[in-house]
Amino acid sequence: MEYKYDEIKPLVVSEEFDGQMMKVSFKSADGNAPVQAVAALTPDQKDLVKNAGKQAVKTGFIYGIINAVSRMVGGAAGGGVGGSVARSATSSMGHAAASKHTDSSNLTKVKDTPENRQKGVVEAFKTVANMYEYDDVAKTWKAKKIEAPTA
Repeated sequence: MEYKYDEIKPLVVSEEFDGQMMKVSFKSADGNAPVQAVAALTPDQKDLVKNAGKQAVKTGFIYGIINAVSRMVGGAAGGGVGGSVARSATSSMGHAAASKHTDSSNLTKVKDTPENRQKGVVEAFKTVANMYEYDDVAKTWKAKKIEAPTA
């Protein structure tokens, strides 16, 4: 079944967008408690490529500076083993510090737009849709009645 945001919207009690996930609580007028659902969001291909490009430029720039500084430190320490150790130590410390600032999770973040939120609500609803039924006459969602099996 194809679900449309405008039809599902009356069931939404709350929604939380965190960049990669949409957490939604649904409750029908005749339901007892809200039902929690989560949907994973995927970035638009264009945004993914753009974010990857930005990250690559940033990373390349940072590592270029680290390499230049480590060569200067190694040169200042003199040639031979001492210079090599100083260059290596500076490079290692710089790369360790830089890796903390190059967060690859930004690549998969989704923009917080009304369209992405609506898409997230619909995707989250799909995971709990079996708990609801649509009343075509009343044009509303109702909680499905769950009956215990009889022996």
